[in-house]
Amino acid sequence: MNKNKFIASIAFLLMSFFVFGQPAIPDKRTIETKIADLLAQMPATNQAYLNTLMTAMADFGEDGLVQMAGMLTPSGKGNDTGVRFAMGGFSKFVTAAGRENNRLLCQRAWCRALEAAEDPEIKAFLIALIQQVGNEDAVPFLATYLVSDQLSDPAAKALATINTPEAGNALLQSLDKAQGTERISVVEALGDMGFSSALASITPLCSSPDINLKKVALYALAKIGSPQSAKIMYNAAKESGFTFEPATATASYVLWINRVATVDKSLAGKHSTGLIKTCSAENQTQTRSAALSILVLTAGEKATPYLYSAFKSDNRTYWMAALNLSKQLQAGNKHRDGLNREVK
Repeated sequence: MNKNKFIASIAFLLMSFFVFGQPAIPDKRTIETKIADLLAQMPATNQAYLNTLMTAMADFGEDGLVQMAGMLTPSGKGNDTGVRFAMGGFSKFVTAAGRENNRLLCQRAWCRALEAAEDPEIKAFLIALIQQVGNEDAVPFLATYLVSDQLSDPAAKALATINTPEAGNALLQSLDKAQGTERISVVEALGDMGFSSALASITPLCSSPDINLKKVALYALAKIGSPQSAKIMYNAAKESGFTFEPATATASYVLWINRVATVDKSLAGKHSTGLIKTCSAENQTQTRSAALSILVLTAGEKATPYLYSAFKSDNRTYWMAALNLSKQLQAGNKHRDGLNREVK
């Protein structure tokens, strides 16, 4: 242990323990000194000592944490590794059970630091920390950056992680103002949340000439999983030839069927069997296999005839998929045991 670490360790020991049965000497260090002493201990040598340091960091209070965040430096303009390590460690530490008060303290401090920061990279770092510890109280601080070219993506991801009605509404309200990559980030985040209130606003974007926007719009509708999206999801996949292509329309269609199955098994079954019957080409095998898998999961024994049909397929990949799926069904197992086909 070097000299600086030794001195800082002694300071922490004085704060934490009693000597000869007498209370430790009151800690009269300035907040600047406390921060410097803590940073000198980073990275901690083990988890137990890291927890001790993080507990001491909580004692800095909101102002002290904001002051520490102010020590962050733009990439390439200084070495703030210790500061980032401490802030990241503290953000993880406060999410453990029983540390709710410290989590709220952490959230308030990082939100204040986010407001004060000027460098976009530093703001992105703080947003990532807020993503770990934030709740609906952080939404107004994050929503500001949804129409920022550099920060819309991390802000949208943070709001999707917070995943509250307030977060969803903030994303939805920014949709009209967001442009280009900003809009893509917002739509994707709404999809990640499965935010059903965004259905009407996202649906028209599935016809966008921007392939990236179209891709995330179809993905968002798939994650929302509304039966109302049946026609647009089917048509987009059909347009792509029911193959997996850059716009991922077919992948989104399959995902949509899977999501719809949780609310309308009959509709999901209809679309699954439609794909099984339609996708007979070699380059549609993946789609057909995915549809068969969904059908087995949602229809159970009623999917057996489709398994029997798949066993007769000349497409090795498809009948192998059916063979594996048959293990999930009693009737399928009986048929599988009677197969004479040799797997080569």
